[in-house]
Amino acid sequence: MKKFAIVLVALLAMSGMATAQENSQESTVEQDETSYNIQDEFFGCKLGKSDMEEVKSTLQAHKLTVAESEDSYVAMDVTLNGFKFSAALFQFNELGVLNSVTFLNSGLSRSEALDFGQAIYTALNSKYIMIKRVIDGLDCYFSSSNDITCQLSTQASDETYFVRLDYQVGTAILK
Repeated sequence: MKKFAIVLVALLAMSGMATAQENSQESTVEQDETSYNIQDEFFGCKLGKSDMEEVKSTLQAHKLTVAESEDSYVAMDVTLNGFKFSAALFQFNELGVLNSVTFLNSGLSRSEALDFGQAIYTALNSKYIMIKRVIDGLDCYFSSSNDITCQLSTQASDETYFVRLDYQVGTAILK
């Protein structure tokens, strides 16, 4: 089950980044940088700054169960800002620096996923300006500030649903 979760998180993160890149060809989302800053630190690990060894030791110091692959770490059963997620995927760029963190809550019914996603959206929207897009009939939200992009989406996977919350280095460019 753990291997399945790791593979699932990895595939979802890759597809999410591909979606964000596909959506990044036309217009840039820009905000007044003094109005807010998107979270860029998770469990003491900072996007664009922390290296692989630092992330691994920091996650272990937080007593998180960590599985590793060539260019990422997966922490199971994590809590972010009061929300419980099945897993968190920490991915690194070619220099070994933390480039993105993806939080995933999977195995949900449609109504559970929509409720969970709405609760996260409400919390995020109180701090950031969230831009709504509809992808495959489900809401997806983006925000970007200080070279960090936040993306919240609810998606279907076979007969279940999942909620994915991504934070990554870079500025969102949307169609």
